Amino acid sequence: MINQLILFIINIIKTIYGTIIFFTFLILQKFNLVEKFLDIFNIYGNIENLEKYYHFKKNNTEGLAVFNHVSILDGLLLLTQFKEPLSFLVSENILVTLCKNFIQNSNGIIINKNENTTKKIIEISSNRKKNDPILFIAPSGVVGMIQKNKYKISKFKTGAFASLKPILPIIIKYNPYYKEPKEIFTSLIHIITNTNNLNYKIKVLDPIYPEENDTIENFRDKVYEIMNKEKNKLTVDKIEKKDNPISLFILINILLLLSYLLFTNTIQYSQVILITIICCIILYFKNTHYIYNYLYSNIIYFYTLIILIYSLKNNNYMLFIQSILCIILYKLCQK
Repeated sequence: MINQLILFIINIIKTIYGTIIFFTFLILQKFNLVEKFLDIFNIYGNIENLEKYYHFKKNNTEGLAVFNHVSILDGLLLLTQFKEPLSFLVSENILVTLCKNFIQNSNGIIINKNENTTKKIIEISSNRKKNDPILFIAPSGVVGMIQKNKYKISKFKTGAFASLKPILPIIIKYNPYYKEPKEIFTSLIHIITNTNNLNYKIKVLDPIYPEENDTIENFRDKVYEIMNKEKNKLTVDKIEKKDNPISLFILINILLLLSYLLFTNTIQYSQVILITIICCIILYFKNTHYIYNYLYSNIIYFYTLIILIYSLKNNNYMLFIQSILCIILYKLCQK
């Protein structure tokens, strides 16, 4: 019961923190924030053959990139691994509405039922300047996220292949196997409440060029077969979040406590004892449950926030400065 209550509080904190990080990214467009957002929800991965993307982008003025759509996370994974603005073709939903300005600034296309989407795709894929953003399309659309068979990518539509221009195939694979819930809200809840690591790998394949006698359907099927085959061969690396050394955890907590003791006139020793007990409990139960691992990684930030609020409330600027220095030291030692 206590664990469930603590887990509920942690999920609320993760949601608030994740929301702040997400909207900060939309405003500042700093791609390291995307990685931080994924880290909050235990999502870790890497990319293979990234150089093929840059080679295609530099040497082709025609064509586009296609990827297998698995989850609402896919766009964030691509952004964090490519680390530059990407142009997406997306259908409108609540998340796309929130990201509308970012998508438009990246020359993305938001599907409008009243417009000819295929015509736009042909125009963009046929008139791209070197080093301009490549248009990323999930040929299976949103339906592709509802996978009926874990060994088969959902069938592709023809729109992405209508121009018969070069295609850069990109594979996304999760481990453990990830099946997207049908509703966006359910998907978000699933991501927020997940306590296990979700690993992924992105692989950039060799470009595929249409042959002289290819029809749109033949070209689509050729790309589909290659991507499906490569997806099943792809192995996802198991990536664990690196824990900070226990010595660093103890050192920063001691420094925060000393800061409080040295720069506070009215010391509440009961609070000092309570904090010490909490730290000891976290250290003792570390690696036994997700809750304690989460607290081990984040309790220093919580303590610092409490001390900062306390110091500002009491006009104790020396304590405020000392706390800031402690957290800066903590971040520097993590690198």
